[in-house]
Amino acid sequence: MVNRKILPFLLSLGLVLIPQISVAQTVEELEQKATSAEEVKNYEEAANIWRSFIQRDAKNSYAYVKLADVLSSQGKIAETIATYRQALQLTPDGGIYLKLGNFLAEKGRTTEAMPAASRFASTQLTVKPSNLILKMIATTLF
Repeated sequence: MVNRKILPFLLSLGLVLIPQISVAQTVEELEQKATSAEEVKNYEEAANIWRSFIQRDAKNSYAYVKLADVLSSQGKIAETIATYRQALQLTPDGGIYLKLGNFLAEKGRTTEAMPAASRFASTQLTVKPSNLILKMIATTLF
């Protein structure tokens, strides 16, 4: 008797978990495909894959950062900046501020880079002076 009650529960649980496992595998496969495309400098394909990743998980700041990195490699300045900012809206992380600040500084947009540099610096306990953004701050302040 007890087994008959447990069996439907187990089957239901299995049906709930299987789609999540297959989605997770698909996400991992998408990430691997995007990384492979980036390695061979097929940036258009990599960007499309990261966009697909974002469509599946619009709250994944890592996917936005990776897309912004690819867009940067393509020379798409406005899209790169917007994408880094989307990532920051989801996760206001120091590493993302650093990427945005470095990108802006590399493009000669130091006025725009300063707020990112400030936000990055406020998240750090120790500072590595080798970062471009920190060099930019030092030359601006001193």
